[in-house]
Order: sequence, then structure tokens, then C-alpha cells
Amino acid sequence: MNMPIPSRTKSLLPVATLCCLGIIGFAIVSTIVLALIPIYIKAKSFSLQSADAFYLQYSADADADSSVTGTVENLSDVGKSLGFGSDAEITSGQAQATFVRRRKPIGFAGESSTFQFVAIRSGAFNNPLTWTDGIVPYGSCSVVISAGVAVTLADPALFIQMKKCDIYGSLALGSGSSSFQFHYATTIIVRAGGAVQDLTSNKNILIPASTFLTLLSGGGFCAAGTIIQAYSSVGVGESVTRTSESGPFTCGILPSGSLLSYNKVTFIAIQSGGFTAGSTFLGGLPPSSDICSRGGCGIQIESGVTLSTADLNGQMSLQIDEINLNVLGSLKFVGSGGGIFIPSSSAFNFFGGGSFTSTFASAFIQVFSLTTGLSIGTPEILGSSFTEPYFITISVGGGFLISVNGVAGSDTTTMVNPVTAGMMG
Repeated sequence: MNMPIPSRTKSLLPVATLCCLGIIGFAIVSTIVLALIPIYIKAKSFSLQSADAFYLQYSADADADSSVTGTVENLSDVGKSLGFGSDAEITSGQAQATFVRRRKPIGFAGESSTFQFVAIRSGAFNNPLTWTDGIVPYGSCSVVISAGVAVTLADPALFIQMKKCDIYGSLALGSGSSSFQFHYATTIIVRAGGAVQDLTSNKNILIPASTFLTLLSGGGFCAAGTIIQAYSSVGVGESVTRTSESGPFTCGILPSGSLLSYNKVTFIAIQSGGFTAGSTFLGGLPPSSDICSRGGCGIQIESGVTLSTADLNGQMSLQIDEINLNVLGSLKFVGSGGGIFIPSSSAFNFFGGGSFTSTFASAFIQVFSLTTGLSIGTPEILGSSFTEPYFITISVGGGFLISVNGVAGSDTTTMVNPVTAGMMG
């Protein structure tokens, strides 16, 4: 007895048929593809004659001072990694590095908390043991070389962005016949007892724009005959030759590439601004008592720059024995006084084109004694503005020797009045 097929089952038969046909078709296509693979894709194999050379490409991180180029020693390991059997043997190999990269600097033990790196042991610059916490300087940082510590940088260049370097010990630069080159602008302060040594045979130090080097009295910077030279992407520029290893000495490369040098610690104002603002001065270094207290210091105001006393709040105490103001720009007195207090044996010079202005009609210069803090003589009244060449030399006794447009005069009054040692705004 034949049972009728339910209508629901009849409706599923076409779907089942299509599924079966699809599976059969996929199996046929897969069989054809697998059969064609050996024809179109050759097996990866190679055959070598006994004396044939073959080449491998390998990528890895390496230390900057590692020896990558040379003879390969671990030949058996290379053969094993290539899957060579016992019937094949590599008898010699040479390695040639075409590209070396490092993911992190030598001695990198984590991120520095201050980005100030202090050398505490004598040794190579790139030796972690030289530095506090075992971290070699990297990135945009400041460096301090402690007293009694000798650090050697034998490479022909410094590639890190060393914003500032205080040297109380010694720093030896370069080796061989290559000039030593600072790749980034830097500020280097060589303190009393510190020294920078040039170990290159051609005695040439290359520094870029916006670099500021100053050598305090009692410090040393390279031997006599060493050439300090500005450079840029277009080549080398102006230079100065050291005539003596000892200080004081200052060399600065302006943003324009011009080189300025002085046999004195000199701060160079390159941008209009306040007296205490680092941005006002080349190298980000404003005048300070710890630097000026050894041998005095000078201030150079570049053309078109206005140095304002507004941020002095009436007084800036500098325990120094000499100030030279070579004004090519403008000195502006703003504050509670309108005067500048400077010690004896100083010079206060406005060159042609220089000027000063004051919010007070009676801006003045007053000499004082560093020993007693008392004023010496009567103040020299400058008025509220002045634009002509104006030169004042102050004798040891406190008298003024004044020259205006080449006409000299003098005031040797020695009346003593109490005054606080400092510079008034």
C-alpha cells in the first residue's frame, strides 16, 4: 500500500537537490585546483654546488658599538636553522650590516624621571655605569658631569638633544682626524675646575645655530689652537680660534648663524623680554649670581632687542665684581626705581644705534661697593631716554669716566650713601 508524500516534504525536495549538487560541484572544483597546484607553483627547494655562495637576509636590533660586520662564527647553528641535513655543511661565512637600528638606547632601564642625567663615575659617555641609575642620556635632556669625573665621548658627533650641560669634571670629545660635531643646539657651562678636551687631531669643533658655550674663570675649554666653528645645512661658517685653554670665555652662535665670542662670561639677549626670562637670552640662560660671581659677567643686547627690567620687581642682587653692558638694542627701565646699581671697575656702554628708555624722567647709574653694599659717589643721571653713543667707565674708587660722542668728562665725587647691592628696575 503506497502512502502519499506529505505536501511539506514535497516542498523541501528541490532545496535538498540543490544542496547536493552544490557539494558535488565544490568537490569537483577542489579536486581540479589541487591537481593544478604542482603545475603552477614550483616547490621551494634549492640545490647548491660545493663551492656556491648563497645569501641570507637577517633583521635584528643591535647595540651601537656591536661588531656586526665580519666573519660568521656559529656556522653549525646557521645550517640547523636552514634545515640542512648531515650531508650539507657550511664551511665559511661573512656578515655585512647594511642597516642597524636600536629600539632603545644602551643602558635604557626605564624612563628617566627628570631627564637630567648625572655622571657619577669616570668612563665612556655610552656606558651605563657612568651614569646615575645606569641610564645613558637620551632624548631631550640635560647633563651634569660631577667634579672629579672624566667622561669620554670618542664618537665624532653628539646626536642627542642635550639642551644643557654643566661640567664640573671633564668631558673629552672626539678621536682621530674627524671634526667633532654637535648635531643639536646646546648650552654648555664649564664650571671652575671643569674642562672640555678636544681629542681630534684636526682640532675643530662644529656647533649649530643657537648654541651657547661659556667657560667660567678656573675652567678649561680645549687647547690653544682649537677652532670653534659655526655650521648649518649649507656648510661651515664663522669661526673663532682658542688662544688659551683657560677661562673666562664665551662663544655663541646666533639664530642667524653669526658667531660672537668674548674673553669673558657674557649673556647675549637675542629676543625682547625680561631680565630673568630664559627665552630672552641665547641658550636660554639669563644672568645669575652663581655664574657672575666668578670673574664678573657681561651682557650683550643685540640690535632690535629690548631688554626690560620689569620682571626684576625693583631689584636683582648679583654678587659680581664687574658688569659690562654692550647695548646694541635697547635697555628699558621699568619698575619702582629707574636706576641701575653696578660695582666699581665696571663699564656701561651704549654703542651707535643703541638706546635706553625709562618710565622715569631721572633714570640713573649708581656705583656701589661689593664689600660694604654702600653707594660710592653721586648717581649719574641718564634722563628718560638716550640714543647717542654713550660710554661710562667706572674706576676702582667709584669715579665715572664718561664719553658721549667721543667727548670725555669725569666725575670723581666719592660721597657715600647706603644702598642695597643690586640692579633696580
